[in-house]
Amino acid sequence: MADGLQRLLAMSTSRLRVGDERGQTFVEYALVLVLVAVAVAVLAAWGDLATAISDALATVADTL
Repeated sequence: MADGLQRLLAMSTSRLRVGDERGQTFVEYALVLVLVAVAVAVLAAWGDLATAISDALATVADTL
């Protein structure tokens, strides 16, 4: 995933012209969007992990 992000950043920055603020703003928004997407993915995975751990502990507690 990091390799894809690096390619996206490289493509975006290679198209920028010096002094063109619109391109810079686009890259900044793209990076913020990627950061938010990664945060949401991590939180979703963390929720699944927390549920799995909770279920495993409940099974162990029920067995005891």
